[in-house]
Amino acid sequence: MANKQDLKIRSHAAPRKKKDARPAAVPPPVQQSPVPPAYTYRESPREAPEADAPILKEVPPKKRRRSGRSLIWMVFSRLVLVGVLLTGGYLLWQNWEKIAPDSLVIWVEEKLSGGAGGEGYPVSVAGGSVLHMSEIEGNLALLSDTSFTILNSRGGEAVRRPHTFSAPILKTAGKYAVLAETGSTRLSLETRAQTLWSVTLEHPIISADVSRNGTTAVITSGGQSYNAEIVVFDKKGKEIYRRSRKRQAVDVAVSPGGDRVAIASIAAENGAIKSYLEIFTFAADKDAAFTHEASGILLAAVDYLASGQTVAVGDTALWIADEKTGALKQTDFGGQQLLGYAPGDDRVALITQAYGATDGCRLLAVTADGATAFTADIHEAYRHVAADKNGVYLLTGSAVHVFGAAAETGVLEVPSDGRLIGTLGDKIMVLGLTTLRQYDRPAA
Repeated sequence: MANKQDLKIRSHAAPRKKKDARPAAVPPPVQQSPVPPAYTYRESPREAPEADAPILKEVPPKKRRRSGRSLIWMVFSRLVLVGVLLTGGYLLWQNWEKIAPDSLVIWVEEKLSGGAGGEGYPVSVAGGSVLHMSEIEGNLALLSDTSFTILNSRGGEAVRRPHTFSAPILKTAGKYAVLAETGSTRLSLETRAQTLWSVTLEHPIISADVSRNGTTAVITSGGQSYNAEIVVFDKKGKEIYRRSRKRQAVDVAVSPGGDRVAIASIAAENGAIKSYLEIFTFAADKDAAFTHEASGILLAAVDYLASGQTVAVGDTALWIADEKTGALKQTDFGGQQLLGYAPGDDRVALITQAYGATDGCRLLAVTADGATAFTADIHEAYRHVAADKNGVYLLTGSAVHVFGAAAETGVLEVPSDGRLIGTLGDKIMVLGLTTLRQYDRPAA
């Protein structure tokens, strides 16, 4: 029998695995961007100054004193700058009309079209329908019974604006032209670039005029118990003056400066005709600045010379009034009838003819002071007359008689169909039935 100490009981279960004494493997950490360490500012300890070291102090900068010469130069330079600005502003104001948008529009049009159009004069024109011809700032304005036309210096048609006026009148000054319908109420101010404004008045128009700055005056028949009404507009169409009159007005003129108007009126007194010349400023409720009246003369027109004197033309005499001195001088026609007249810069030309005569005429030139410059007898049929700063131009049936300051300087032969005469710069313009021609002035 076996010894109990020799017996060993073995289990039949699966053998147990021995535990590993090493720790379990840990997965590697996720890689991340390194984070820089936070910056910590530590003030380094200041070293104690040595006992013998100098103490530094902040010294303020010294203020620079301006010398007397620098101050004078600064004042002088500023005065020069102010002077330049004032001079530039004055020149801009003086030349505004030349650089205004109208002039710019014309310049652009000519540049886009390759320059001023036209092939030169003569040009074909239906002269039989033209009622008026005058210069308008280097161009020629023509008024017909159907249109307002402007021709440039080369004869090209720069403007054509149709109208429906039954009895049109045209007055020009500088770059402005006033177009009115007498007997009706329509009025407009024109330039080459555009129609600036138009207006319909309350009463029928008798006459109108315009100055070089665009001031426009018109006379209409009056309302209620008045026979005439004066209305004045500035170049923008704003009404700046109005006055009613009991006398019958026949014509109006605006002064060269555009600051006053002259009125020619007529009335019946004791069975005789009496004429009045009155000059008004634009101050409200003020009497006329100048007045002259006379019996036995029938005024028909009033105008201004470029020198500022007022010209009133009657059936038997001419009045030239100087408002500054209050003087008025009368020139009689010597018993002849008036055929035509033309105001120039410093004189007026009158064409008269003996009553009953059928041919020939007399030219009478009167200066701004009322003196007679010269007279000339022309033995040809009178057609038309014009005047400018250079002289007087008388158109007859076959010639143009040119007069200077004191006498005739030359004669131009022209076709016999001439109707109207005018000037364009230094050229003489003659309008016939079908053609507008240009002539050089004859040598003196």
